[in-house]
Parts: sequence; C-alpha cells; structure tokens
Amino acid sequence: MDIASVKNLISNLNQYDHSGFKALKEMIFPYNGYGAIWSEDINKAIIKREILRSDYSDFIFILFDETVTYLHYQVCKELYKLRYVLFSENLKSIDDNAFENCQSLKWLRIPDGVKILGDGCFAHCKQLEDAKLPDTTTYIPKDMFFNCVNLKKVVLPKNVDMIGKRAFVKCESLKEITIPPSINIINEGAFWASGLTTVNISGLGMVLQISNMAFAYCFNLKEIKLPLSTHFIGDSAFSHCKSLETINLPDAIEYIGEGAFNYCISLKRIIFPENIKTIRNMALNMCINLTYIKAPYEFVPRMKSHIHTFIQEPRLEYQDPFE
Repeated sequence: MDIASVKNLISNLNQYDHSGFKALKEMIFPYNGYGAIWSEDINKAIIKREILRSDYSDFIFILFDETVTYLHYQVCKELYKLRYVLFSENLKSIDDNAFENCQSLKWLRIPDGVKILGDGCFAHCKQLEDAKLPDTTTYIPKDMFFNCVNLKKVVLPKNVDMIGKRAFVKCESLKEITIPPSINIINEGAFWASGLTTVNISGLGMVLQISNMAFAYCFNLKEIKLPLSTHFIGDSAFSHCKSLETINLPDAIEYIGEGAFNYCISLKRIIFPENIKTIRNMALNMCINLTYIKAPYEFVPRMKSHIHTFIQEPRLEYQDPFE
C-alpha cells in the first residue's frame, strides 16, 4: 500500500470535512503491534506501539493492512488527533481499550469477520458520531462506547445477544436505537444517562432481562415497548426517566426491582400483569403524575404506600379475591 492508495481511500470518505488532511501523516500497520509509517517525508520506518503512543500521537488516519488479524490491548489509546481508521477485512479481534480516549475519532466501520470486541475499546471517543458493528460478533462488551457524548448513530449486530455493562453510558447524542430481536440481556447501566428518546425492539424480540439501572437517568426517554418475552426488570432500571409517559409490561413479567420507575414523573398509567410474582419497594416512588394503577390484589398495600408521593390520588384497580 503506497501513499497514493491511502489518499485515494481517504478521498472516498467524502461525507466529512478533510481540511485537516493537508498536513496529513498516514500510517499503515502490519502485524504484531509493529507498524510502517508512511508520510510525505518518511519513506518507511518500523515502530513499536510504545513509540507510536509517545512520538506519533499526531496521526490523523490509520490503515490496518490485510496482515492484521488482532489489535492488542491499548494499541492506539490516546491518539488524540486520530480521526479515521480503516480496518483489514482479515481482522478478527480488537482487544480491551484499543482506541480508548481517541478524542478526535469521528467515524467507525468494523468489518464483518471480527468476533471479539474488548471492554472499553472505544470509550471516551468524544467526537465519534457514527458506528457500525460487525454481524459476526454476538455481544457488546462493557464500557464499549462509555462517554462517547457525540455518538448519534450505531447499528447493532443482528446476532448480538447481550449488551454489556455501561456500554452506552453518557452517549448524550444517541436519540434512538434499534435492539435486534436476538438480544437476551441488557446489562447493568447499559444506557445510563444516554440521550435516548425511543427504544425500538425489532420484531417480537427476545429481551428476557433488563438489568439494574439499564436505562436510569435517560431524561428524554418517552417510550419503550418491551417484547412479550421480558420477565425481569431490575432495580432502578428506569429510575429518573423523567419524560417516560408509557410503558407496556408484558404478561411474562415476573419481577420488578426496587425503585424500578423511581422519579418517572411523566408516567400517567401502569398496568402490572396478573401473574407477576415480585414488585419490590419504591417501584413507583415519586411517580407524581400517575392517575391509574392496575395491580394484583396482594400488591395493593405496596401501591397504596406510594400514594403520598403523588400529586393526586390515582385510581387503583384490582380484583379483591374475597368479594
């Protein structure tokens, strides 16, 4: 791969402003954490990762060639000026924190064939706007896009079955996401304090578990439609979702955790399924605008314990088994 080829690849990324490429330094990485640097005044130089991180932190573009199958731990961490990365089609694995804190990275396409994505591999990439993940991976690792505050669009793999802890924490520009029907578990704090307004779960969905604080502090979240298979909503799962107006609780729900809907101040009505087994304390704490609650008889005392936190006493509907 020569300079002309690299610049031709760059020119195809024409949806972005490329004024920064006038003083471009390009880099092509062969295997094993060593790399060949290419620029206008350097013909070729072999470097190690440690040199890359200290002496070559001003690279704007990196191309990993076809010999690269594995990107190891922190290989490109804190390359603050890095804007674009093109990966080898032979890439299989990206290790933990590989691109953490690359604060200028704007665009991400990970090719199909990558099966392993490491924890926090793109955390704190604060300018990252658009990411497409490979359909060959089956999970989103923890902290993957932690604090990617400008992330606007992400396409999840169609076969992914788990979203890891804190994967999208503080993705404040992420307004909408489609959860593929293959997802089984949304883990703790997965979307904590993100900018979501809508969550789409495609098809019937297989989301079985929404873990503790999974959507907590999503202040703009207005609606989420849970699939029929959902049976578990963890502690504080939707706490402080101040814009949440409606939520459907499918008949399969068995467990609702403590403070699950705490401070959902826009929630107006909620219907608990008849066969629910557990509703923990404070599940509806400070849902001050609730006007209608339907719950099984055995949970009526718990529902009534929340009434003092409401602006007006809601209509509480239940079937008294002794009538």
